[in-house]
Amino acid sequence: TVPRMWGLDLATDQQIAGLLMWVLGGALSLLLFTIIFLRWANVEDRQELANRQPVTPARSELPS
Repeated sequence: TVPRMWGLDLATDQQIAGLLMWVLGGALSLLLFTIIFLRWANVEDRQELANRQPVTPARSELPS
């Protein structure tokens, strides 16, 4: 019989620990997915800009 901190019983202590692990694990996964997505989107944008052809005005639109 060990004295319990904050007066929590074993079941409540386990539930709180599980909730913390679930929330922190989910937040970490979301952070990693966000970083991976943003890096991928940045690479796609750079490739699109590199492949874009320069727009040249028509001869009638050039200044005289």
